[in-house]
Amino acid sequence: MSPSPLAAIQPTPPPTPRLILSTIVAATNAPASGPHTFAPYIKVRSLVDIDTDIRDLLLAGLDPKDTGRSGWVYGFRFPAAYTITALPKPYSAHDSPDAVARQHRGVFRVPTRYYLLVEGLVHLELDGTRRRETVPCPKCQVRHIEWFEVDAAVARHKVEAWRDWVGREPFEGRVLKKEWVARLRMVKIGQEG
Repeated sequence: MSPSPLAAIQPTPPPTPRLILSTIVAATNAPASGPHTFAPYIKVRSLVDIDTDIRDLLLAGLDPKDTGRSGWVYGFRFPAAYTITALPKPYSAHDSPDAVARQHRGVFRVPTRYYLLVEGLVHLELDGTRRRETVPCPKCQVRHIEWFEVDAAVARHKVEAWRDWVGREPFEGRVLKKEWVARLRMVKIGQEG
């Protein structure tokens, strides 16, 4: 696939062709181990749909829950025979990084400002490979949806690229600065390069 047109607003382009990832990823060539099975989270969406959602998220400004404080975006690998990278969203105490870390092996932890926005952008960018558990997790009885079929290094690179972008202070208050709005409006969604 060709690189995303929105790559123009990121500080550095991805080192490989665009990979679409999701929260929890199981390697397709790995044998099943235990009751964990995964399926696509949603039907595969087009690059245009994903890029449009990224643009819309940026133009919408910061979520009131995103205070601008620094936080962490975590990556985890599913245990056993799977090569899975998780980028969990901490919605509850159960889903907190510490709770997930007790059940899965930590792969990376990236400090960033606007961590909720960074998580959301990475989730959108990796949306096409998002996976969900088809049966509840045997340890916590939850059907996790934050798994992506992606190499941990690729997931980390995506997190770091968006972290670097928000480090450029693109917001004034909760609104994207005019210069960034202008750059986004110049991007032709669905066009190569």
